[in-house]
Amino acid sequence: MSRALLATPRSVFEFPPSEGSSADAWKLSDLFKGVRDHLWTTISLGKSRSDAEFQLVNVYGEARKPNWDAYEALPVGEEAFVNAKKFLGVFPANLPMPEISADPDGEISFEWYATPRKVFSISIGPGNVLTYAGLFGRSKVRGTEVFDGRIPSTLFEHISRALE
Repeated sequence: MSRALLATPRSVFEFPPSEGSSADAWKLSDLFKGVRDHLWTTISLGKSRSDAEFQLVNVYGEARKPNWDAYEALPVGEEAFVNAKKFLGVFPANLPMPEISADPDGEISFEWYATPRKVFSISIGPGNVLTYAGLFGRSKVRGTEVFDGRIPSTLFEHISRALE
């Protein structure tokens, strides 16, 4: 995948945020969401998202009980599942979907793996915080970002580094 494509993660699937509160603003937002949702139903655009959503539901189903890993893992709660679903809902179509798994701390993890030394992951739990870590050769990153319904551009930069 070309770096240019990865450097521009915004796509037709992300509606620019608006502070409009008129009936027309709401109608425009609803129309856009309807078009986006319809595009996600197509095979060419929606299959990878559909597969990721299926994987998320399976992960949640397996990890929502205490000790799901037999090593005293915390359960993945409904709020973490809802937040993870929202994250997938705004993830751009021009990037590969991540592998999805449960973390022992009760969060859901999204991972982009290229090699053992090129990997990036983002975890989300019941709050609105995205915790991330990446390994890119000899370089490492880690940190947190607020998830307000939009994925911070910093995270797209790290995903692209993992996939170079």
